[in-house]
Amino acid sequence: MTWFVLAMAMFKFRLRSPARDHQTDEARFGRLQNFLDQMIAEIDLERKGLGARYESATADAAFLLESQDSEASTEANRRRVDELTAIVRGVERRMKELTRQKDLLKQLNDAGREFQKTTAAPPMTAQPQAVGSGA
Repeated sequence: MTWFVLAMAMFKFRLRSPARDHQTDEARFGRLQNFLDQMIAEIDLERKGLGARYESATADAAFLLESQDSEASTEANRRRVDELTAIVRGVERRMKELTRQKDLLKQLNDAGREFQKTTAAPPMTAQPQAVGSGA
């Protein structure tokens, strides 16, 4: 016998039950799913805020563009339209990035759920076995 088997026999080393292993795995994947769900919710919240900013900027820009047709248009209005255009472009760029991130997180979430489904549930009758107990 190797020293490892002798040591296990001396201390009656017990393996954890498959049910406990399964419970540990379920808890671990549950935490992962919760974390991914939380990240997706954060992205949704950011997108909502950006959407409001986008709507405001496009409405302001449209109003200023209409006023440019009149003689009341000023250089300040033109600069403001340029600023609003930059804001709109920045929001569009960020929205695309957030969409990419959300798609990745959803894929990870789906893969985790699918992995959990394929993990076999432990047999209900399995009991921990003492190694080297002579039983």
